[in-house]
Amino acid sequence: PGAGCGGLRARALDDIRRMRYTFSKPLPAQGRQRRYDMTPVILAFNIQPEKLGKLRLLCARIKARLRPVSPAEYALTLGELVAAPAAPGAPAACESEFSDEMLLMAGLSGAQLNLFLQDFKRFGIAPIPLKAMLTATNAGWTPVQLHAELCAEREAFARGMSAHEATRGRPRAGDGGAADE
Repeated sequence: PGAGCGGLRARALDDIRRMRYTFSKPLPAQGRQRRYDMTPVILAFNIQPEKLGKLRLLCARIKARLRPVSPAEYALTLGELVAAPAAPGAPAACESEFSDEMLLMAGLSGAQLNLFLQDFKRFGIAPIPLKAMLTATNAGWTPVQLHAELCAEREAFARGMSAHEATRGRPRAGDGGAADE
């Protein structure tokens, strides 16, 4: 095991950083799909206004956009929320919500992510335990599904288990009920 694995992991991380999400809205007349470039964005869920102001300063420092997400938008997928420049008009209501603070980071380079997390501590911002990066897997999830998955991971780590061991035998978010083995 060994020498070749690091290169594959680095390539996979580079692919995720350069990822573009395609949504199925055809462009008029051309019939092609519209592409949304992945510009650095951080989605903020349930963040108080004072903390949101501090996060805006951090985002400006790393040249990323901060986008607060309201509970009315929880029915949209994470990929749709990242692509939308502002709150879209009245999406369908979501049956469940959550009150925990949560951040989703998308399109950040390694340097931007490191600077953001370092500044988070340096500026004395209270920790936000639920943080995730946007991936091809979770782009189709809703914020409620991501929240459930992050809470399950946090509980597993608290019990000393890996996230994989904790989810073995139970359906994962977005699997439609099929358990991963």
